[in-house]
Amino acid sequence: MENEPNVKLDPKIFSALNKKFNGDREKIKNFVNDSVQEKLNETLNDPPSTEGLEDFLKSGPQGSRAYGVKGQGW
Repeated sequence: MENEPNVKLDPKIFSALNKKFNGDREKIKNFVNDSVQEKLNETLNDPPSTEGLEDFLKSGPQGSRAYGVKGQGW
């Protein structure tokens, strides 16, 4: 059994999809599923940012303006 969430598309997006696929709802559904899957894969494959506040504060050399602007020193 498929999960079928009720998703309301922006009217401009729906109009463009409807025009592109000549109103074929199955083709629209496949296109939307493929697009969401592609975007989801990109998001899941992005490495999480490992730089924390402490790393950021230590990234500038001591005594430099950049170091001072980051709240350390000056």
